[in-house]
Parts: sequence; structure tokens; C-alpha cells
Amino acid sequence: MKRCYEFYILKETVTESDGRTSSSRLFTEIHPDAEETVEQLLAKHDRNSWEFFGNIDVSFRQDGLWPWAIVFYEEEYRIAGHVVALRQNRTDFSFTALSLKPGCYSIAEQGVPPVGVLFINRKSALEAAALQSELFKKAWEQLAEMPENRHWICIAESPSKEWVRQTTANDDQLFRKIVGT
Repeated sequence: MKRCYEFYILKETVTESDGRTSSSRLFTEIHPDAEETVEQLLAKHDRNSWEFFGNIDVSFRQDGLWPWAIVFYEEEYRIAGHVVALRQNRTDFSFTALSLKPGCYSIAEQGVPPVGVLFINRKSALEAAALQSELFKKAWEQLAEMPENRHWICIAESPSKEWVRQTTANDDQLFRKIVGT
């Protein structure tokens, strides 16, 4: 079952009475059906979509890079090393966890974070990663036909338990080696 929803990047501008723009910012607006599903996924971790998207919007604005697709999984996986190892370029895709609360995160103090959400910046990066990974293949199955000139939220199926078991072996060490922590 395909669970993809469009999301929009909107621009909010504040104009003063003298016609001068005092502030302007981009932010995501998600489809109501997607919001309901995302709320359910985040509720398991005492989070909500308003807080989640508010925080990632800040990151997207700072980076100047808005994803083509945001892929949610119903579970989190200890496969951060696997994810970063598949990138050809740091801007191909990134990840976060459903359970990460807002604020600073220290890998040294809190350990390697799990993967629960992927931010895919280019469709071609997802297609390439899908050839090498069941995790990305599950997302590609949902997003392959979606136009690249629009933005998507996808709820992907979980990879097989056996694939997860094999992939998690020594994954924290792989992550630390690649990112240098």
C-alpha cells in the first residue's frame, strides 16, 4: 500500500506598515493525512508533528537545503553507519530519529542515534541507495513514480527483521569511523 503525501515549502513574510520586509522564512506545510500518520508515529516517543517539523525546518533553513522526500519508518533502527556509508555526497540524504528530543545531541555522551526518518534531497540519490539497501528500497518502492519537482512525505514499510539484524552488527563502529567521532 502506497503511503505518500505531498508537502509544501511555504514562505512567510512579515511586511511593516512602511512597506519594508522585516522578516521572511520558509517552512514546511504537510498534508492533513500525512500529519495524522506522523502524529501517531511520534506519539510513541512523546513528540508531535508541530514540534518535529518546527525543528527540522530550522535545520533546513540553516542548510539552505529542503528535501525532495521525508521518509518515515514505523520503527527506529541502529543503522546510522549503514545510512552514512551509502552516501556518495553528504548532501544526498541525512537522517534523524523519531525519539530524539529537540536540542543539542552529543554522540560522545549519548551514543550513535538510531534511524527513524530519512531526508532525501535528490530522487537519484534514493534510487542509487535502493540498489544497495533494503531500507532505501522500501522507500524507493513508494517514491519511484513521484515527480522530482514536488516534495513528498512517505511512510515506508519496515525492512525484514533478518536484514536489520545483519545490518546492525558493528554499525556503531562503522558510523564512528565514517563521521570521525
